[in-house]
Amino acid sequence: MDVLLLASRSLDRFKAEELLTEAGHRVHACFATDTWGCVALEADCPLEHSIDVAVSTPDSICGCFDPQGIACSWKAGVPVVAIGARPLDAVLRYADEAIERVTPKLVEQLERVVEKNRASSADGPLSAEAVEPND
Repeated sequence: MDVLLLASRSLDRFKAEELLTEAGHRVHACFATDTWGCVALEADCPLEHSIDVAVSTPDSICGCFDPQGIACSWKAGVPVVAIGARPLDAVLRYADEAIERVTPKLVEQLERVVEKNRASSADGPLSAEAVEPND
């Protein structure tokens, strides 16, 4: 599984990265931990390649979610999982799944989101012939 981590400074981000790496998944970063800004400013955007799911965690300093990575992932059709969102966080409007905190079950939770996304993508969009105009 290819996972895009959207936060730069977050304990949950580092925990998620460790769990995913230990489980043999490929982890990509939206933001480098040692620089400011999107990695696409200096290299290829990970979303230009095959990403299965994006994981967003609130920043350790401000407690807010970064809207840039969420917007890019959402526009690219990559499912977004929000970890640690509060009930009124705007990220929940764009998240396919919300997880309270990082636990050892994270990999399993993300795999479920990816499978659900693949299943819904396999259904494809409705064709014009399948919809009757006056139904």
